[in-house]
Amino acid sequence: MIARLFRKIALTALLLPALARGAGADSAPSVPSGRWGLVNIPVACVRALPSHSSELSTQAVAGTPLRLTEKDGEWWAVTLPDGYEGFVNESSVEPLDSAAFDRWRTAPRMVIIADGVTTLRSDTTGYESPASVIAPLTGGAIVEASGEWHGKFTRVALPDGRTGFVPSESVMEIDEWSSRPFSPQLAVETARAMMGAPYLWGGTSSLAPDCSGLVKCAWLANGIIVPRDASQQAEAGMDIPVNRPDLWMPADLLFFTNAAGTRITHVAIYDRNGGFVHSSGRVKPGHIDPAHPDSDGRRVFSVSRFAGCESTPGIIRVANHPWYFIQSSE
Repeated sequence: MIARLFRKIALTALLLPALARGAGADSAPSVPSGRWGLVNIPVACVRALPSHSSELSTQAVAGTPLRLTEKDGEWWAVTLPDGYEGFVNESSVEPLDSAAFDRWRTAPRMVIIADGVTTLRSDTTGYESPASVIAPLTGGAIVEASGEWHGKFTRVALPDGRTGFVPSESVMEIDEWSSRPFSPQLAVETARAMMGAPYLWGGTSSLAPDCSGLVKCAWLANGIIVPRDASQQAEAGMDIPVNRPDLWMPADLLFFTNAAGTRITHVAIYDRNGGFVHSSGRVKPGHIDPAHPDSDGRRVFSVSRFAGCESTPGIIRVANHPWYFIQSSE
């Protein structure tokens, strides 16, 4: 426990300047003048190097704000809200100058909250027609609100100006979404709604998440940004005794190590009664009892609780992140 505490302190001091593990409200990134961008496709792939053949390191869903640092051919070097850095193809981003970015931060916006995929369509009368499809949108995607409601549908706009309709039940105003209390039940239900989705290294959307990407999806559904990698997530939040499953609560995070026990390589979202949800091959159930049919033999190394830890190192509520809203201190 003490060793882990010192690791947390050391990592926090090292990584907070770049927000590499996210940040609390008091240590959120600033908003310098310059070039910004919004993801304008359903899911943008962030590569380790400026090449389509480079490793997929992470992803960002539609409407995610990006800091654009430099251009390398058709690739933007970017920083994500959680501090991750990489390269995004220019076709995935709508660039903004500082004035346009400030306008977006104050504009009426809505967030996709539906499980799975919501389809943006060009009209409501023939809503189910394939010809009306504009784009699929996954949970956590941000769209601008037009203020138009047409029966069960709401008119919204993508960052590149394309407009269309989504079911009103599939969206929530960003102010409400970003500031509502954390719901462990919603986190678990979000993960369970992704059952069967294939594992994708670097995936952070409901279409195909990796293990830590599943956690990010579950917390983003609650309007909260958490660290990107399992090893980083293990250093955040509150320590819970690993030998006391009776103290574990839904949405606690279970961490596992490699065979040598030298580094964190996997994370799962605890449900109840020894069961959990994780992405390994696909999103599926797991269990801490090695004799249970859902067990794959892994032993839990450590347990963390993110609930109640918003605005602590590595965990930040979107409402407090200046890339999404203009803060009172600006």
